[in-house]
Amino acid sequence: MQQYLDEGEQLGSMLEQQFMPRLKAKQQELEKMYGQAVSLDPRQDPEYMQAVSKGRRMLEQKYGAVIEEIKRRIQEIAGITE
Repeated sequence: MQQYLDEGEQLGSMLEQQFMPRLKAKQQELEKMYGQAVSLDPRQDPEYMQAVSKGRRMLEQKYGAVIEEIKRRIQEIAGITE
């Protein structure tokens, strides 16, 4: 489980490093167009969000079975039935 969390964190850092230069360039372009400071959030960028979604799907495919097994065990211990 810790490996899943670590890989998710690494994915987030990698995507941020990859997309921040592009986002800053877009931000500077908008600032020139409008003549005022513009703040962009990576979550507003469709390309960034698409990459995040793809990364999450990859992690879910890789760790999905493990996560489901952990959920099943927790439900079993807690006496929860579906």
